[in-house]
Amino acid sequence: MRKRKHLVLVMALLTIGLISVLFAAACGEEEPATTTAAPSTTAGPETTAGPETTAGPETTAGPETTAGPETTAGAEMGEDLVIGAINSITGVNALTGAEQKWAQEKAAEDINAKGGIKLADGKMHKVVLKFMDDKSSDTEAAAAMEKLIKSEGIKIILSSNTTPYNQAAATVAEQYQAFFMANTSWTDESFFGGYGLKWSADVFESAADSGLVAMGAAKQLGEGNIPTKWAVMYENNPDGIGWGDGQKALIAKEGWEIVADEKFVEGNKDFSSMILKFKEAGAEALD
Repeated sequence: MRKRKHLVLVMALLTIGLISVLFAAACGEEEPATTTAAPSTTAGPETTAGPETTAGPETTAGPETTAGPETTAGAEMGEDLVIGAINSITGVNALTGAEQKWAQEKAAEDINAKGGIKLADGKMHKVVLKFMDDKSSDTEAAAAMEKLIKSEGIKIILSSNTTPYNQAAATVAEQYQAFFMANTSWTDESFFGGYGLKWSADVFESAADSGLVAMGAAKQLGEGNIPTKWAVMYENNPDGIGWGDGQKALIAKEGWEIVADEKFVEGNKDFSSMILKFKEAGAEALD
């Protein structure tokens, strides 16, 4: 839910973070898993400002402007930079998995449209994403990580979007010393933050702090309008329960009352019965 809204922005951050850690071992072949090689668009085919057009006496397009990160017209191209990605292509998490997959593919497309990424070898490298299905399961996520590393020879891998899947995958990445970029995993000590990982990074947030925006928005309603009776709903899995506990702690800290506390099955799409319970309990706000 709220964490899904971060996906596109998080992917942009991931891209920046990955550029700083991309090393030669990241190159691989373009086969098995689900491979997405973003279109090889590069600021048009040899586009020049018209046939010998010069706007006035020897005008140039500014002092060596480049269209984005390290775009160099005519730069030598190196091998494709293959990055793995664990994703919920099937299973109960497939809906948000599809959203994340789109964001990652769009980021790769944007990078490739500007010529790719320039590495220490001085060459430009196009980004190719190779997806592996975690099947919405932590055990399958671990298996997907192992396949990407051992079968595909990939050493840089993007995460799924659910904490238990990512925790399971991270332990495998640690074993093989492969860099794992987690984008949606709770950073609390009881979750991802407590694993003591050396080969994984996490750009998400703490479950305990994730409701601060909702709490702050409620306070902005002004005296007499601030809701003091709250309902809390969350997925009945470790990820959801961790979030729910964080929300309830924040609500209690404000001195507000929790009048309803409901868990739902992962993948559920009908919440009408829960909403009815919240109304009957006199809830003024839902978190």
